[in-house]
Amino acid sequence: MVGVAFPLRGGASLPVGANLMRINVATKTWAACVTIVALGSGAVAVAYHGLGDVQQALRRLAEVHEPAKSATHEMEINVKELAVWTLGYVNTLDPMYQRFTEDDAADFAMYFSEYRRLASTDEERRNVDELGALFEEFHALGRELIELREQQAGAFQDVLTRLEEMDEVLDTQLQATRDPKREDHLRELQVLHEIEADLAEMGMSVAAYGWFRRQEDAERIQGNAEEAAAALAKLTSPKSQQWTFRMDECRATLKRLRNVTWTEPKQRDAVRFIEEDFDVAMANIADVFKLEDHVRSTTQAFLELRGQIDDLLDERIQPLAVEQVRRPRQEADAAATEVAERVRWIMPAFVLAAMLATLSLTRTVTRPLKLLTRGTETVSRGDLTQRLTPVSNDEFADLTQAFNAMIGRLGETLVSKERLEQSEARLSRTVSALREEIAERERAEQERTRLEAALRRSETLSAMGVLVAGVAHQVRNPLFAMSSALDAMEARIGTRDASEPYVRVLREQNRRVALLMDELMEYGRPADHAEQVDLREAVEEAVRACQARADAAGVRLVVEGAESSARVSGDRRRLARAVENLLENAIQHAPRDSTVRVSCARTLKGARTWTEIRVEDCGSGFKAEDIGRVFDPFFSRRPGGTGLGLALVERIVTACGGAVFAENRAEGGARLTARFPAEG
Repeated sequence: MVGVAFPLRGGASLPVGANLMRINVATKTWAACVTIVALGSGAVAVAYHGLGDVQQALRRLAEVHEPAKSATHEMEINVKELAVWTLGYVNTLDPMYQRFTEDDAADFAMYFSEYRRLASTDEERRNVDELGALFEEFHALGRELIELREQQAGAFQDVLTRLEEMDEVLDTQLQATRDPKREDHLRELQVLHEIEADLAEMGMSVAAYGWFRRQEDAERIQGNAEEAAAALAKLTSPKSQQWTFRMDECRATLKRLRNVTWTEPKQRDAVRFIEEDFDVAMANIADVFKLEDHVRSTTQAFLELRGQIDDLLDERIQPLAVEQVRRPRQEADAAATEVAERVRWIMPAFVLAAMLATLSLTRTVTRPLKLLTRGTETVSRGDLTQRLTPVSNDEFADLTQAFNAMIGRLGETLVSKERLEQSEARLSRTVSALREEIAERERAEQERTRLEAALRRSETLSAMGVLVAGVAHQVRNPLFAMSSALDAMEARIGTRDASEPYVRVLREQNRRVALLMDELMEYGRPADHAEQVDLREAVEEAVRACQARADAAGVRLVVEGAESSARVSGDRRRLARAVENLLENAIQHAPRDSTVRVSCARTLKGARTWTEIRVEDCGSGFKAEDIGRVFDPFFSRRPGGTGLGLALVERIVTACGGAVFAENRAEGGARLTARFPAEG
């Protein structure tokens, strides 16, 4: 117990306690804590006594039944994945699928071994034996499917190789040695071209069958083989008029007429080589078809075995595993219920005893604290003459002496309220000034970081521009050669029905690549020279250049707010090209009967004057995830685009010291803004 006394008005003190034997607060606290811990330990011991059954049931559940159930589900997943990866390898020959099949087979073996180890009943052991036998047969069929598919792929490759060899012999040993002075040299040339075309079509059909293995591709291969055999017959006897006989008749004709037409031994050897390669290729194609039938029958058996394994797992093994898990759970639930019933009676008794011990400890501590609080309140009202008299013999006596010493020091060092408020005001002003300075420095740091990032991007794009320009320059020469070769081909053979689609596709692709190379050259080309350019003239020139394209697309071009003087420093031709690219992008994405608006005006950003060109359309606008990428090289929002139009705009604008921005309009559509430093 703590005793304190308050001095009265006349200097007397108010006693509130008496000196007692010293029992410190720590001893009292330890006594209360030991009482609470002892009561709690007793309650826990009673509750723990009933947890043995719960622990035993849960251990059996965790170590036996749950792993067994999990193993059955994992085995089912492995079987399904093994089937998927095996069929995937059969369809694509991708080695990745073969690795997947090996991994799933190893995983199945691991889970199967685990389930066999955990099986505890005769029914489970019978199921394990049956599942193991089915999986062994299933896995063997999967390996057989893979081997059959690899054999078939080898036969395909041999057929394609021999077709290439026959084509090379035709080019190097027959066409190269043909005598143009002979009477029937034109007919020989026609026969050589026909057999080369038939062999090419046959190669395409074989490749298509290798990818898709459709029946129509197989029939097409047979038809191509008959046409190739007929052409070979013409090759060995140009005087023969039989063009449509079957392959056996073709081979017989080749053997009879092999040495009739061609007088040169090298030519006869070439014809004999072609005939032999043709026979081997036909035999390999027959083997491919036989292997395909075998693959299909094996695949059917493979899938049936997978169904049997699934049925065994779903209908017998997994339900039994679920039942094995359910029983230990019920036992654990019953034991837990019994423990909860015990705790329901023990816990209230423990709580009541703990409350009594806590109340006793609280009274021992809080009563002297209240007396000290009263003295503190007296001092807080400004009466620094009050002193507390320690009358106890514990830590609170020490606290009373410290309190009296504190009051004495406070009276000696008290500072007036006015001076304190002045000091706080000065401190507040200083803090405000520091905050403003810190905020200004943070803004400057952010601006510096942004400028550094922009400089790095500009340097990167500049280096990439030089690289792609060099690549484009090197590619344009082969493109010109290809275009010239197409012109020569059309001039020599005309526009035959069979070759016209191929020539048209080649010319279109050649045009697209040439266009891409031109844009790459433009992207990598540095500015010719800098001069004072009136952006209004660049806008008018770009509108005239894009007017025909806008009319074809049903889009109206409207020029707004073009000031009489909007001069910037840059390359006149490239600035016009930048505005033209902005207009072309808007026309491509604007719906028919809509309007594309272009404006040129000065604007004030911060302390600097800029000249802005804005192009707005009424299309669908940019996707949120695309706005930050629209100016990246090779990024395009439409199929067939090169992705260099807007990238070239950014390169031209940044070369002039400006910037370009993309955003969506609130009323719909997109807005592209090119901002230049204003001159004059």
